Amino acid sequence: MTGFWIGVAALCVVALAFLLWPLWRQRRSTGQWSWSALAAVALTVPVAVGLYLSVSTWQPEALERSSSRAALIAQAAEKLRQQPDDVEGWRLLGRSYVAIGEYGAAANAFAEAWRRTPVPDNDLKLSFAEAQVLADRMALDGPAGDLIEQVLAEEPSNPKALWYGSQRALGLGDARAARSRLTRLLELGPPEEIAQILRAQLTQLPQADEGSAASAGGEGAPAAEGPSITLRVRLAEELADRPIGSNA
Repeated sequence: MTGFWIGVAALCVVALAFLLWPLWRQRRSTGQWSWSALAAVALTVPVAVGLYLSVSTWQPEALERSSSRAALIAQAAEKLRQQPDDVEGWRLLGRSYVAIGEYGAAANAFAEAWRRTPVPDNDLKLSFAEAQVLADRMALDGPAGDLIEQVLAEEPSNPKALWYGSQRALGLGDARAARSRLTRLLELGPPEEIAQILRAQLTQLPQADEGSAASAGGEGAPAAEGPSITLRVRLAEELADRPIGSNA
């Protein structure tokens, strides 16, 4: 942090030199200072610093924390290479990689934990699947998606599994399953910003399956549309009283 402000001070000195040089040349040629210009130069530094502090989103402290965290993760990874049977260590390393956006490295760390776990629990299944999906969206259609389905079968109200499960269903074209999972996730009361995303996805899903046809010939089926022909039959008077089938 101290180094940052030293750099800022150096840049301010350079900026002032550029601004004062033409004023100095004017002073030598005319014998007078431009006091209004000097006042403007004097205000340049405090105004610039004030604007920076009010509008800048860069946080040197956050950058330093990020660098320190990356260094700690690198140390943990090196330690696990020396002690590879530490299953919990691999899981923690995987979560750490996810936190800093290193999803491929996270998937590798969870894979190490997976190989050393006789019966992986749902947390490891979901963490391993999530890291694979974050590294490659297409992983949802493969083994990572199968792991998510396994978790949903045992924990149908798991929020993370519901989210990834709904995205898997969308990718497979199963709108009904996607709607069911998104609705269930919305019922769990997520934060409002997440709820808005869920509602937006729900509104984009079809309301019902299309393409089903009514049973032909069923009771109450609508009459076929188109032209019709009406026939009217009359019997001759001498045949009106003759029994049907009589030859006489």
